[in-house]
Amino acid sequence: MKTFKILFLAIVFLTIKFSLTAQISDKYDIGNSSLTSFATASFDDLILVPESAWYGSETGEQDNVFFSGSFSFTNTYMASWSAWGGFSYSNMTGTNFDPNNWFEHQFRSVVGSGANNSDNFAVVYPYGFQTEINVMHNEEGDIVSGVYVTNAAYTQNSIINGDSYMGDPFTQGDFYKILFIADTRRDTGISRTDARSCVSTTDTIEYYLADYRSTNPNEHYSLTEWQWIDLSALGKVQKIKISVDASRKDSYGLTLPAYLCLDEVGAQRTIDFEKFWNIELQAENNLNLRDILSFEDNVNIDYQILQIDNELFSARIENDELILIANQSTTNQEILISASQKGLSKSIKIYISTVVGIDNLKNDISIIYPVPAKDYLNVNFNASAYQIKIFDFKGKTLIQQECSNVGTIRLENLCSGIYFIEFIVDGKKIAVEKFIKQ
Repeated sequence: MKTFKILFLAIVFLTIKFSLTAQISDKYDIGNSSLTSFATASFDDLILVPESAWYGSETGEQDNVFFSGSFSFTNTYMASWSAWGGFSYSNMTGTNFDPNNWFEHQFRSVVGSGANNSDNFAVVYPYGFQTEINVMHNEEGDIVSGVYVTNAAYTQNSIINGDSYMGDPFTQGDFYKILFIADTRRDTGISRTDARSCVSTTDTIEYYLADYRSTNPNEHYSLTEWQWIDLSALGKVQKIKISVDASRKDSYGLTLPAYLCLDEVGAQRTIDFEKFWNIELQAENNLNLRDILSFEDNVNIDYQILQIDNELFSARIENDELILIANQSTTNQEILISASQKGLSKSIKIYISTVVGIDNLKNDISIIYPVPAKDYLNVNFNASAYQIKIFDFKGKTLIQQECSNVGTIRLENLCSGIYFIEFIVDGKKIAVEKFIKQ
């Protein structure tokens, strides 16, 4: 049995030469390592001919490194075995995996492109190889905001269909996860404790690329999209080590092909949904978050409030509802919430403005038109005398005007963009509406 498994690993690593070519610089020092400021590693700054990948084969028997953005990435190529490990990069657009063409197809993702429809992405095989992301623009390291990950086509095929080495497809209890491990040493001897300072950090961040652990089959998944992972909790690091773990293993290690794809190292969080919410001051307000999201019904959603001013608001999330109490009056205050289901995480930014006595103002209806507006905006408000204020995202008041029932506001001096109009009666803010100026 041991002989068979060693033979299998040898076959897996052996490559047949085929037209998988890449334009590379002399030897293996690929990319630009001279940046002195932060830049996201998109891998699109690395040159590849269409439908190809670079995996170190031109470098000979050695440890290699290539550069993208302000990061470097380790690669190992063993010419005697025609095998590689660590990081490679690819622009292959196929998403299926054919075991008869396994070597070329190992450089495919389940998406068929990089994150956000970019061309290039990294393919990572960390199992048994040095697999590190190094911060190059600052010797003291930096905080890496996040990274996009997804499954490789090879791994996905084994998870869904099984294979001759791993065995049957994933079932209840199985998992496959990536681990991002903070390292601040990078040949300097700096300890993790020294680097933490007063910032709350952790040493390892885990993310499940496939998760069948739940007893509810509806919650089982294997990732088929690019997903942004927040790495900021690692704190200031000089390098991040990549490791993987899975439920399928034997005495020699993992039997699942331990590939994954990675892109946009250092990318910031993107906002997937925005909501403008007028709430009553010093009263309990409820907002159904599931109604905002495009998630599956009857599958649990995990929520986390990421950003909130605890002096302004008291907040909790129960049964998909954000329950919010405003302790004092506010305009356009931001709350950031993360919602996760089956490996996918979405960010919701909610802009909160307080109004008085919502239940007593049901007849005070505000209407604005046309939307989008161009040279003017008509307002119709059920009040004999009221004031309007138009302000921008920063809260700067740009227009202030007294009105009675129906009014017209001239907008020629406003630049194109998104603005807010606030209705005030007897000095009390009644409602806030958003509009677009063309």
